[in-house]
Amino acid sequence: MNSKMLQLVCGILLLCVTASVEASDLGPGWLATRNQNPFALDIGLPLAPAVPASGTWLVDASVTISNTELGQSHNGNRVLVDLESRETRLSLAYAWNDEWSARIGLSQLRASAGFLDGPVERFHRIFGFDNGDRGQLDTLAPFVALNRGTQQTVLLDRPETSIGPLQLDLNRQWQTDTFGRIVLSLGASIPVSGGVFIEESSDVDVSLAVSTLKPIGDRWLLGARLGVLARGDNERFAAKTHSMVSFASLLVRYRLGSRWSAVVQSDAHDALYHDLPALPGSAGNQLSFGLIRRLGQNGELIATLGEDVPALHSADVAVHLGLRMQLGH
Repeated sequence: MNSKMLQLVCGILLLCVTASVEASDLGPGWLATRNQNPFALDIGLPLAPAVPASGTWLVDASVTISNTELGQSHNGNRVLVDLESRETRLSLAYAWNDEWSARIGLSQLRASAGFLDGPVERFHRIFGFDNGDRGQLDTLAPFVALNRGTQQTVLLDRPETSIGPLQLDLNRQWQTDTFGRIVLSLGASIPVSGGVFIEESSDVDVSLAVSTLKPIGDRWLLGARLGVLARGDNERFAAKTHSMVSFASLLVRYRLGSRWSAVVQSDAHDALYHDLPALPGSAGNQLSFGLIRRLGQNGELIATLGEDVPALHSADVAVHLGLRMQLGH
């Protein structure tokens, strides 16, 4: 993370701590996770909505590290991915009243060799899982390439750091007895960086989604979301994109006690590209499960581990750490 972004994040976290005495109660909500498929990180797939209480701000800071090492072939095309990515994200949401809210978010993307290869391989061996292509690709991470016959297009072959797209969303919510809180979200993803992260998208993406959060009793919270993304680009690295990509999320959250909750969230998307192997060319799903620790009445710490279900359609593993604080009267 560069020094200016680090100072910004530290300043906002300091504000969260010093202003906590004036904060409103933070209600349970969605995880700030999304599918960490490396071919999807810089396009406009939105986070699930974060709707603060009327007249309050919601600050969300997170770091997500994902690791992928695989080779896939389809119709004479082959994708090679040996990569660890890190997404450092800061989001700020505000609610004018009980119906309307907006959010702005920006992330830093980092591609490198990383450090999770060894722990992931040991984890697989301990539980008898197959390590697949790990250690078999004869590549030097970070490395991403697309092979067509004898022609190879190298998309990434050195560590890269860039700023992800600016993500904006406007939310209209309704509180119902039957379905709980229903939110209609209109989002936009606007490129702001000239850096390279697997050949970044240079076009604006627009999304529309509807979601619901429904408490069940005193301990359970269930959520569902369905949306569609209209992509601004029709071709990347000489591959045709799907102009419309559907996405969906499911949430199950259970309160273990006064401070702790367990959570499972699924983040899925439809195929991103035509005629490419599964990672970029098929539907994918990331299943995140973990724990949430309340911080007083206005904040929470989140730690989750994400797995690709089914395998080989998203990042192999994703570790997410987050801090969420609600500020205001």
